Amino acid sequence: MSKRIVIKIGTGVLVNKSGKLDEKVFNHFVEQMSVLWIEGSEIILISSGAVGAGRELVTFKKEDATMEKRMLSAVGQSRLINKYRTAFEKYGIEVAQILPLRDDFHNREKYITIRNTIERLTANRIIPILNENDVLASADLCFSDNDNLAALTAVAIKADHLIILTDIKGLFDKDPTKSKDAKLIKVVEEITPELKKACSKSSSGVGLGGMINKLVSIDMVMKACIEADICYGKQKNALLNAANGLNSGTHFPAVCNNKKSKFVGKKSWLAAGVVPTGTIVVDKGAYDALKKRKSLLAVGISKIIGEFNSKDVVTILNHDQIPIGTGMVHYNSQTLKNSGVKLKKPVIHADDLVIW
Repeated sequence: MSKRIVIKIGTGVLVNKSGKLDEKVFNHFVEQMSVLWIEGSEIILISSGAVGAGRELVTFKKEDATMEKRMLSAVGQSRLINKYRTAFEKYGIEVAQILPLRDDFHNREKYITIRNTIERLTANRIIPILNENDVLASADLCFSDNDNLAALTAVAIKADHLIILTDIKGLFDKDPTKSKDAKLIKVVEEITPELKKACSKSSSGVGLGGMINKLVSIDMVMKACIEADICYGKQKNALLNAANGLNSGTHFPAVCNNKKSKFVGKKSWLAAGVVPTGTIVVDKGAYDALKKRKSLLAVGISKIIGEFNSKDVVTILNHDQIPIGTGMVHYNSQTLKNSGVKLKKPVIHADDLVIW
């Protein structure tokens, strides 16, 4: 069955112990993607590896770590895309390169441009290959990692499946480096606040700690009616197995409402594209109303955090301080702090609101 699949390949599986690209692993990924493409699936690839590709060519004197990464990425990105182009040509497949910044998803016009470009490429049977533009990325506004870029892309283009190929086997119930009885969790039906909290506390890259960014990203796509998988990328046919429902790692089923995503049109951008400016905490009554797709009124706000302007997008927390959604405000933070319940119009209209 053909599907629209977003595939994220992490640095840990693309490079060898010396930090350079592992040619054998690289070619096996291309072979698996080509099989899916030939079967009719649309493939959108999010690939790390530019720094590793750059390290094959040059060695810089010790610099500031950020600058060294920028230089290696500048050298390696063209080499990486050329490797993909050469490898895919064997299967008669063309590829295209897109190097977005986090701000490109934050800006609605650019968000739509990226989405439409990917749509046209896949419609013409070309595989888009995305990677964050590390040369231009700023520390204060960047993707947390390529997992985040993959999730944002999957939501933007309404993908069917997100597959994250990494150097860990999946999500464990305990840190496997510290507990010999740690068990792999095969299926996660819901990413709860408790699970996120547990992951945040762990420090191991192969246990829970290395999973927190992946879980935050996967939580987003699950709620957009997209299934996801995390699997050990260096295992033979890991990608094909995950795409065909045979993942030996961890599977995350899509959370759908009548088989349709809650995030469509402008709401997909509000849910996934925008970087929230501030935070609004609501009381229990307001939270109950929001779950029924009602607008947010001033009377239901218990706290304003941060500074924001009218038309900015903010994070919404419930009375337990748990994030429950995002929305575009119709008043600035100062007005809300000063006027309080006196405001007659909704602070966030239901059409400009996304509740998870």
